[in-house]
Amino acid sequence: MLAVSSKLSEDVVYNMLKSLYDNGERVSAAHNVGKFIVKELGLEGMSIKLHPGAEKYFKEIGMFK
Repeated sequence: MLAVSSKLSEDVVYNMLKSLYDNGERVSAAHNVGKFIVKELGLEGMSIKLHPGAEKYFKEIGMFK
């Protein structure tokens, strides 16, 4: 789980997630567990409220209503 401060702007969090998930190959190359960081699992086990930027990202890709 990636947790961020509620003080971060919506745009910062949205762009952070977009960059992370759009660059999976680079994340995987940087660290062995990077291969497990995929958008399809991004909401799995989520037990806290999403940051508005994360909500925007996951809505955009059709994973959050």
